Amino acid sequence: MAMWSGSSEVERQALARIDLTPMIGVLAALLVLFALSVPTLSKTGMDAPQCSCAPGSGPLQRDVQVRLGADGAIFVDDVKASAEQFDLFVATSEHASSEPYFYVHVSPQTRYRHVAAMLETFSRNRVTHFGFSS
Repeated sequence: MAMWSGSSEVERQALARIDLTPMIGVLAALLVLFALSVPTLSKTGMDAPQCSCAPGSGPLQRDVQVRLGADGAIFVDDVKASAEQFDLFVATSEHASSEPYFYVHVSPQTRYRHVAAMLETFSRNRVTHFGFSS
């Protein structure tokens, strides 16, 4: 049994058609404005700002590889460090001109207390650029 929706087939077809004329007019106007403004901007000598990360424009961000062993041993760029040495390294690296990004590789057998100690070191020294992987 069909229900009556109050509209005829002709009305439904009329609603299904979208008038694209206004949208095409707006796009044409934008295209004309763009075409007129580009030569004007290039003649005035208006340059885009230079990226501060361009080669030779300053210090690059240093990536630090940290490996946390199952026994809690810390290796910074494959050099073994004690917890105190690591804490000092993190504390001094935050004062560098660009904060390094710490990539921490954790062994699946590492106890959580060792991971928590590393997170505490990062938090205490306000390190915001670090990531964990296994």
